[in-house]
Amino acid sequence: MDKTHFIVFLFLILLIISFYYITLTARALKVGKITPSMVDSMDKEELKAYAQASEKIDVNDNVIPITLILIASLGIITGYFISRTEKPDCKNVISFFNKEERKAIEIILESDGKILQNEWRLKMKINKSKASRLADKLEKRGIINIEKIGKINRLYLTNEFKKSINFKK
Repeated sequence: MDKTHFIVFLFLILLIISFYYITLTARALKVGKITPSMVDSMDKEELKAYAQASEKIDVNDNVIPITLILIASLGIITGYFISRTEKPDCKNVISFFNKEERKAIEIILESDGKILQNEWRLKMKINKSKASRLADKLEKRGIINIEKIGKINRLYLTNEFKKSINFKK
């Protein structure tokens, strides 16, 4: 049973329990609606039945469980719908960048989120200075980090950007 089915199953159980308590409360309220004139018209057996019913069911005993069940049910329903909200699609997020930036990010994504700057530059088909400026621009915007390894630079996606595009590698 996956998470979604478990949440729905738990919600149904809580719903059944809450209906049970609501039914008990309704009966208690029904039993509680008695006037002095009604007492005068009741015989001893009816009064005894009323007394037994009112002893078994106390409205105040049911208010707290019903409230807790309803709050828990509301929490479960809210949690279910929050878990069902769609994460942003990678292509939708990348579409906000200009054509050159989009191509640069897609090349890094195709390389599992990290690539050497020279390899990236060759795939981009741009010169070294333009590649350096573009990498610096993406780093300032928080899209990539540039790791200097001697004379070689490695570009990799930042954790924040990976989360924003739901990157799973």
